[in-house]
Amino acid sequence: MSDLDTSPGTPAPLQTLRTQIDALDRELLALLNRRARLALEVGELKKREGSPVFRPEREAQVIDGLKKANPGPLPNDCVAPIWREIMSASRALEAPTRVAYLGPAGTFSELAALGYHQACAGITLPNEGSVALHESVGFKPVGVFRDIGFKFGAWRDVGYWQCALQPAGVAGEPAEPRVLSVAG
Repeated sequence: MSDLDTSPGTPAPLQTLRTQIDALDRELLALLNRRARLALEVGELKKREGSPVFRPEREAQVIDGLKKANPGPLPNDCVAPIWREIMSASRALEAPTRVAYLGPAGTFSELAALGYHQACAGITLPNEGSVALHESVGFKPVGVFRDIGFKFGAWRDVGYWQCALQPAGVAGEPAEPRVLSVAG
């Protein structure tokens, strides 16, 4: 039984297949790391030559070649996204991503550059000014908790708004959550 599969009562044929898949995953990881070492060398050469790291025509050539060589059963429409992700990781090794943003720290553009996907705001209600400000910069109301916030000697509703910082479907690891400010 694989060290990754500790499910009791798994049928022997399934255990055997999982063990084989686990072994192949480790082989794939070793091959990807070999590829990554070569990408580091490519990055050094490109840096010395002043060549661009990203060459979309080269990536298209690689993907087209792999699709032609693909014997299946993996469908060709799965090959491209897999290799785009692999090549993206290789590019990141060749030259770490640098991002510029406009505006001071804490602005939406900085948050998007840091990898944040959504900004959220909680507003004690009623507060027409804060609601108008948030909605003017793209926040959309998503819900209200009734009588949950105690402010100015009374229980108040708290409304929640959110604003997309990046388009839907943008890939990438999530940023570490952090509180930017706490309003009273």
